[in-house]
Order: sequence, then structure tokens, then C-alpha cells
Amino acid sequence: MTSTPPSGRSRPKLLLVRVLVLAVLYTLLVALDRLFGRKVALAAFALAIVGVCVAHASGCMRTTNVATYNVRDFGPQTDLARLTEIVSAVDPDVLALQEVAEPARVKELARRLSAGGRRYASTVSRCGDKLRLALVYDTAAVKLTSTEEIPDLDPNKGGCDGNERPGLVARFERDGRAFRLLVVHLAAGSDPARFAKRKEQWRRVYALVAKMRRESSDPVIVVGDVNSTGYLDDANGERSFVRDSAKSEGLSLESDGLGCTEYFGPRGRLSPSLLDHVVATPGAIRWATPRVHGYCPALRCEPHQGEPPRDFTAVSDHCPVSFRVKTGLF
Repeated sequence: MTSTPPSGRSRPKLLLVRVLVLAVLYTLLVALDRLFGRKVALAAFALAIVGVCVAHASGCMRTTNVATYNVRDFGPQTDLARLTEIVSAVDPDVLALQEVAEPARVKELARRLSAGGRRYASTVSRCGDKLRLALVYDTAAVKLTSTEEIPDLDPNKGGCDGNERPGLVARFERDGRAFRLLVVHLAAGSDPARFAKRKEQWRRVYALVAKMRRESSDPVIVVGDVNSTGYLDDANGERSFVRDSAKSEGLSLESDGLGCTEYFGPRGRLSPSLLDHVVATPGAIRWATPRVHGYCPALRCEPHQGEPPRDFTAVSDHCPVSFRVKTGLF
């Protein structure tokens, strides 16, 4: 697999947005100065500053920090102290986890994260055997109003006796504004048959999203490890499928510009891949997010020779991905 990132939105776009906003503001101030004089221009500038401050204070521009993280076989062998440090650095209001092998460890992670005003709780899927899904969320920031487990990503299936991984739907509220998360962990494998399996799972995901959109106006965000092994080099047409199918469903592939989210390969020779994604209803995610954390950006999403990063060995081959959900008016 090559390490060339897919074409997409550039990570420095937040800086570009700020520069453009400043340029527009400067142009408006110059125009006001020429038309009405310096006093009017300064008064308009002061009014704009006050407006921004009021919007922030009232929560109109509030966002909720959400992250997704596949913690490899999350269980007794996981370095929980180091995992706590990694998650604390991301500082999520909501954390979606994949590959939970021992649910009690999720509860312990929530306890360890509860510091400095944070008060985390957790919920773990019933289905999935040793590859369960989980959510850790700050009860001081968001309110979990409901959860629904989707065995085999099939809403018509009731038990956990299937051969496929489940989906976990959660509805959160903040300041009266709600959003829904659909946490997934799709089939692994790089051969065409496994990709064909993922395509079918994507179709079920989109059917679930369409159902949720018919039921309410809540923004919907799909997050998790979708195991898109062919994303960076478009092997088997996987990148094209993920992009085109999201677009055809009227959804935004927010993670398209990430360079990588995971490393794989034999010891001493690791290669980057992009397996973790965020797909959302338009307008749900703050522009210039998501972003990837940990050793993935530290290695610049380039092949790595030599000893693997400590976090790769002690915690996961994946890196956390965070994004901001708009829970204010803007």
C-alpha cells in the first residue's frame, strides 16, 4: 500500500478560513472608513467583537468534541494508564470505542478520565463478543437520551447470534440540541471478498441512516473503524466506493482529507492506512475537523522503519480521530 494521502480537503484549511475571514473583515472596514469615516468603521468593528463574544457566551457557537478510537483488543493487556493519557489529550465530550474485549475496562477508563470537571460514564454493546462497541461520555457536557443496538447492522434482527459485528446508535443532547451517533466496526481484510462484505455493510449503514433521518431532524454521524484497507491507494476501488456512496446518500465524508489513522505490517516495517472514518449529514460537523492524533501525525503518515511507537505496542495500531459536532446555532 502506498503512503500517498488521498486527494481531499487539506488539513491547514482552518488557517485558510481564518485568513479569509480576516481579509473580508479588513475589506469591509476599509469600505466603511471610506464611505462613512473612521468612527463608523471602528464602531462597526467593536460591534462585531461584541457580537462574537455574546454568541460564544450564549452557546450559539458551541461545539461538542467527539472522538473515535479502535483500541486493539481492549482488555487486560491494554496499558490503561497510557490509554488514559492519550484520551485525556484528545479531551472528548464523547468517545466511541471499538474492539472492546473486556467491558469492565471501559468503566475503569471512564473512572480514570473523570478529573478536572469531567464526569464520564460509559455504555457497552451486548453484541460483538470480544469485538464490542462502547461509548464513554462526559455527563457534565452531554446527556445520553437513548441507545439502540443493531445486531449485524440489521434493524430487523433481535439477537446477538449473528456472525457480523453490530452497530450502536446513541442520541445525545447538549443545551437542547441533539445529534445521533452510529458507531460501527466493519469487516476486516484486504481481499476482494472482504471488500464486497464491507460494501454490503455500508448499504446497511446507509439504510439505517436514512431511517433515522426519516424519524427525526437530528444530525446523524457515522463513526468507527470501517477497515477501508484500500482507501489510500484505491485498491479494488474502495476509496471511490466510499466517496461516491456517501455522496449519493446525501452525506458528507468528513474524514476524506486525513492522511492516515492506522499503521500495519511486520515489526520493524510499518505502513500507514486510513481505516477510521466520519460520515455525517451535511452541516453537522464544524469545518476544519476531523483531525487525527497520536503517533500517526507524529510519523507524518509515512512508512516507518525500526521499533514501532510505544503506543502502537501498548495500546493500539489505530490512532484517535476527533471532530466537532455543531451543538450551537453556528
